[in-house]
Amino acid sequence: MAREARTVVIAHGSHTIRAGFGIHEPLRLPSVELSAQVGLRSSHIQALRAHNAKIASLNGSSADVTDGSDPYLSPVKPSDYLVGHFLEDALQHPEGYQDDPVHAFWPMVGGKIRDWGGMQAIWYHLLFFSLPVIRSTNQSVTLLSLPPQAIDRNTSAQIHKIFFEELNCPALCVVDSSLVSTFAVGQLGACVVDVGWSGSSAACVLDALPVLGSNVRCEVGLRECIAYLAFQLGQDRRLVQTLLTTPEGAASTSAASSSDKETQLLLALAEELFKQGEVSLGEGDDGLQATNANVDDEGNFDVLGALTSGKEKEAIAAQEKKNRALIEEGKEPEKIQMPAEIAANGNTSAGASDVNGFLTFQFRETPLRIPKSPLDKAVTPLTEPSVLASVDSRFLTLASPPSLSSEDSIPSAPAQVDWASIPSLPEVISSSINSILEAERRAPLWELLVITGQPTRVLRGLTTYIVSSLSKFIASSSAANGNGGAGGMMAANGGGIGGVDDVGAGLAFNGQQVSNARALKTPDYFVEFKDRTDLAPFLGATIYAKLVFADSQAKGYTLKSAYIERGPTVAFQVLPSDK
Repeated sequence: MAREARTVVIAHGSHTIRAGFGIHEPLRLPSVELSAQVGLRSSHIQALRAHNAKIASLNGSSADVTDGSDPYLSPVKPSDYLVGHFLEDALQHPEGYQDDPVHAFWPMVGGKIRDWGGMQAIWYHLLFFSLPVIRSTNQSVTLLSLPPQAIDRNTSAQIHKIFFEELNCPALCVVDSSLVSTFAVGQLGACVVDVGWSGSSAACVLDALPVLGSNVRCEVGLRECIAYLAFQLGQDRRLVQTLLTTPEGAASTSAASSSDKETQLLLALAEELFKQGEVSLGEGDDGLQATNANVDDEGNFDVLGALTSGKEKEAIAAQEKKNRALIEEGKEPEKIQMPAEIAANGNTSAGASDVNGFLTFQFRETPLRIPKSPLDKAVTPLTEPSVLASVDSRFLTLASPPSLSSEDSIPSAPAQVDWASIPSLPEVISSSINSILEAERRAPLWELLVITGQPTRVLRGLTTYIVSSLSKFIASSSAANGNGGAGGMMAANGGGIGGVDDVGAGLAFNGQQVSNARALKTPDYFVEFKDRTDLAPFLGATIYAKLVFADSQAKGYTLKSAYIERGPTVAFQVLPSDK
């Protein structure tokens, strides 16, 4: 019990880190949520540039270093990085750093660690500033959940070196986030889909083991959707002119700064629309029935939800409560409005839509009329990345902050992407499942989808949208049942979601017809995590920690004493793929 009370659980992503202290009590929400971003002063960046150039020259020649110094030792220490609220203060008050400005970077990009100094600074801040851990007397065994792309032998060895030698951790377990996500939904196998900020990925787990080679990634995430929405909003010049009348827009002087400021304001507006839940996942021109009110996140038809859904259901419940109070007072109850009447009499959205297809939205104390059409298509890049080819490069560049790299010049600019050749998220999911060697084990994975990532929390209905977009990869229910049975993903009118009614649209694996796609949820008995699949990596990591650290023989984790005795190679014996 004492050991569980000191256990640290870290669910680490490229954009956000969630952590908790203690697993002795019933499963709780993470106590710390930290941005995986770091900051460096300009002088340190210049020193790193010179350092990288020196390493490049040494690697390209056989010259020896005669001054006795280590040429590969970085001139920037982890303590030089700004993390957490220190970085936020520096970015919010740049006037205090005019002589040596601070620049923000991401040390982990696309699930891969690119700057170890920045990662060490983040972990140091997380353990000793955000959590009640004392470095000199560190007795907290730690479980670190990382994206599948970040885990290999070299990376694992470096992580163990940092946690044991620099952070004084007594025991460490490094685990694949896709593996622990399956534990969160009560399964030993699934296809885990991670929709992230700067990209999305899919990876398969079978028999509680990550499947090597099943991790497939696409470069489209929430950031690209925001850039796409901002570009579409920019086509409305009346909206742009209104934005430029705000204090932020009026502050621009030169034409170049005015153009960048316009782009930044549109990006900020698009991000705020996402955060406030104004982005609609309705039926768009792409033909996908994104958030069908009659189909839940698991692909099941919900009659009650079809009759009374969302705000309409709440309005009816409130009216019934009011009528009961009137009856108790001896008064005549009022007529209960049906959903159609409620929809006709008024709008329930936070931003009021008018008959002309516009949304009234308050942005930085300025009322704006937002066209509804771009909101309906905002997440199209997830299923059709090619639409980003028409987006002005400024939107994608300004939406993509530079990354920090130990190998490239610092800072490194966002790479140019050929969006026409980028696979969509449905194609990535299909490729990941098809990478399974045993053909008979592929079909069940279509009904064992775990869709996680912060966007699933921001965009209600995103899970259903993704499941619906898989319709072209599965058979229609009529093909599966032979008589138009109820299996598979069906809309209210009995047709296939996404307009796919082709009998031959299904996939067959070793005689098994794929007729359904289903997204799993966290069980209801995890009350704090109900309908929070975005927290599946953290919930699963907590469950995994309770299991693995209960083993006194340390078969699933590495002790510091074993590391001191045998060195970094001891970490290879407990890689997630070997457990």
